[in-house]
Amino acid sequence: TFEAWSSVLALATKWSFKSVRFTAIRHLTTIASPIDKLVLGRQYDVLEWLQDAYVNICQRPEALSIEEAEKLGLKEAILISQVRQEVR
Repeated sequence: TFEAWSSVLALATKWSFKSVRFTAIRHLTTIASPIDKLVLGRQYDVLEWLQDAYVNICQRPEALSIEEAEKLGLKEAILISQVRQEVR
């Protein structure tokens, strides 16, 4: 599940288990939402997730939900909303 692999990523990053970290990233790549990829990508330095996640969120038709904005934090949610306005 997303929660389980997120925990694996956190622990593998903390303890520098590179192969376990790679496995967690591979699994999360297929199941995590773009919002979750932004949050986890920033938190655990999974840089390969960030660009695609930003593009996906900024180009999608629906605005950020309150839950998504809370996950991202105020500053990030505002910046994404500004970019979405500029793109439209």
